[in-house]
Amino acid sequence: MAELGIALLSFVVSLALYGLMVRRRGSLRAALLPLLLPFAVVPVIVVLGTALLRPSDPIDAALLACSIAWSLLIAFIVANTAIETESPTQSLVLFIWSKRTTGAPAELITEFDRSRPYRDSRLHGLLNDGLVRLSNGRYVCTGSGTKMIAVLDAYRRLIGRRTPTG
Repeated sequence: MAELGIALLSFVVSLALYGLMVRRRGSLRAALLPLLLPFAVVPVIVVLGTALLRPSDPIDAALLACSIAWSLLIAFIVANTAIETESPTQSLVLFIWSKRTTGAPAELITEFDRSRPYRDSRLHGLLNDGLVRLSNGRYVCTGSGTKMIAVLDAYRRLIGRRTPTG
């Protein structure tokens, strides 16, 4: 049970560090390196630090704590993409929530959907984050975009998803 606490502590410290990095710079490209620095390195430091404080714990406890923290990282990468750019699902839920006292009739939802240029906002976000670039009139994945997809794809395969979703 201590492993879960250590993993959560390292994730919270990582999240705070990431938040400070974003606030300090005003914005932060969601490329892999800025995410990996706090979320990949901090769990190792926290786990190693607690292992030094509790040398009687076996190495598998430390590996479990890192695995949990890194699983939270993958979840954060997926969620952060929706948070930092306009997500169709998130926007729709927020719109319906804003109408919680009266409800949102189907016609209003249809109009809301027509007024949202999701494709453009998503492409703009991907370009700003450095995950894709425009080259000779074509959008192509950058190295960071390819690495992020590899992490997400590995996770999807791990949980048994075989067809693309998103």
